[in-house]
Amino acid sequence: MLFSLFRSFPSHPRPQITTNLKPPRSRRRLLLLRRRRRRRNRGARRELRREREAREGARPHPQGLLAPRPSRRALDASRPQWLRQVHPSQGLLEPTEGTVLVNRPCSFVFQNPDHQVVMPTVEADVAFGLGKFKLSLDEVKARVSKALDAVGMLDYSQRPIQTLSGGQKQRVAIAGALAEACKVLLLDELTTFLDEYDQIGVIKAVKNSVAGSGEVAALWVTHRLEELKYADGAIYMEEGQIVIHGDVASISKFLKEKQARYRDFLNL
Repeated sequence: MLFSLFRSFPSHPRPQITTNLKPPRSRRRLLLLRRRRRRRNRGARRELRREREAREGARPHPQGLLAPRPSRRALDASRPQWLRQVHPSQGLLEPTEGTVLVNRPCSFVFQNPDHQVVMPTVEADVAFGLGKFKLSLDEVKARVSKALDAVGMLDYSQRPIQTLSGGQKQRVAIAGALAEACKVLLLDELTTFLDEYDQIGVIKAVKNSVAGSGEVAALWVTHRLEELKYADGAIYMEEGQIVIHGDVASISKFLKEKQARYRDFLNL
């Protein structure tokens, strides 16, 4: 209507109507990025769908290699009895060969306790993982109390998480793993972010938990040689391969000889 009205009076100059139909430059850039991201997501979904369809014929013979620290270490899949069969797409490594076996239940404790301790109080955090089990309230309380007692944190059950030290948080994370009645406890360099006092406390907590239960085995990944004395046995690995596996004395001797050869090499 507006343009037809102006056409009916040709003798009058047509006024300039300014319209801001295009979004601002920053807005256009945002829209462009959104469109690009959506296209990429569609491509990624198509690729995942093709991989899933291609994998249908490969079951039940999945291949892959899994380790607590996949970037630096790998486990010999033929040795541990606590492994169960999993699909390589669930991990972070490119599948090469071999069979991965993990026998449930097992629990994992991270390096940094702040990545695992999420609830406001100690008791609530230990009970957090039990929600996937069909347990009564009394059973949950019993498991939480037993796990906290095993790591020496029973008196801190009502303490807020933010008031704990790093070592205490790590013990709470261990208690949460123990509360799930795991048979294998996978521990990834628990003492990395701790001072010497908390290091000893966490190591003793794990040692006492394993010794007290009689049913839990702990696999401790570490680079600190001083922690070997708390272990019943050790495995030394290089480039994802097992170099030597035996008791603590033989492993310590091997490492000392290796260090001596390295020092001699540097002195040349």
